[in-house]
Amino acid sequence: MENFYGSVAELADQGMGEKRIMKKLKLNEMLLVKLMCFGNVSMKHMVRSVIKTRGQVAV
Repeated sequence: MENFYGSVAELADQGMGEKRIMKKLKLNEMLLVKLMCFGNVSMKHMVRSVIKTRGQVAV
C-alpha cells in the first residue's frame, strides 16, 4: 500500500491527473468489486484520495 501511495504521489507531483496516473500505472477498475461495493471501492477513488491527501502528515 505504501508503494501505491508513493507511486501515485510522485506522478501527481509531476502534474499528472487521476486518469493519466491510472493509465501510467496500468490500474483498471474491477467492475464486479465496484458493483458488489455499490461503487464505494474503486481504483479511481484510491488515486483521488492520494492526490487529495499528499503533503498532509498522517498522525
